[in-house]
Amino acid sequence: MKNKISNNKFSIITPRLISYSYFGASVIVCTIFLYFFVRPTLAEAGKLVKTIEKGQGIDQKLTTKLENLAKAEATIDENRDLIPLIEIALPNVVNTPNFVDKVTKVAQENDIFISNMAVVLDDEPIKYNANTVSGE
Repeated sequence: MKNKISNNKFSIITPRLISYSYFGASVIVCTIFLYFFVRPTLAEAGKLVKTIEKGQGIDQKLTTKLENLAKAEATIDENRDLIPLIEIALPNVVNTPNFVDKVTKVAQENDIFISNMAVVLDDEPIKYNANTVSGE
């Protein structure tokens, strides 16, 4: 009976239809495979790339900060013999308005700009703000 169906001129099932059916089924299976298995893997890889880029940015910032700390340490080492002089120069009892005036005078002599400075002594703040002293 099988021979009669395949030999029939009007048969719906032909070898060409069978091969196209196999091809279509293969495409559908590959599409499902790509959607459920490959796509999430690629999405995860993209997330990992973004995480690595963020990590590189953080690494660069940390490297810069470490370099700055090394420079600061080198500066402190160069001026280590001056640190006791600063402690000697600072009085034990502070006359705050005079102290602020002296600091601003030293800053002006050395071309240093002090934008803000606050000194709190006996709960009375004295603020220095760009060439004005308040709270005297």
